[in-house]
Amino acid sequence: MPNYDLFLTVDDTNEPVFVAQLQADDEWGAATLAEDTISRYRREHLGEVLKRAELRRSDNGLRVLGWPFKEDR
Repeated sequence: MPNYDLFLTVDDTNEPVFVAQLQADDEWGAATLAEDTISRYRREHLGEVLKRAELRRSDNGLRVLGWPFKEDR
């Protein structure tokens, strides 16, 4: 079962920040776990504006999914 790293770009930064390592059977399973993690992150960091999320393979760093967020403000 491969590992995936979840990165978020928040506020006015352009650099993605590592948030969590997720373990799933495939990219879609990891995306589902990522959505849950992002929801929890939003609840715990109410003042931050999410700009973008990226899901990367832990073993080689390749991005498998990326999605922007609408303006949170």
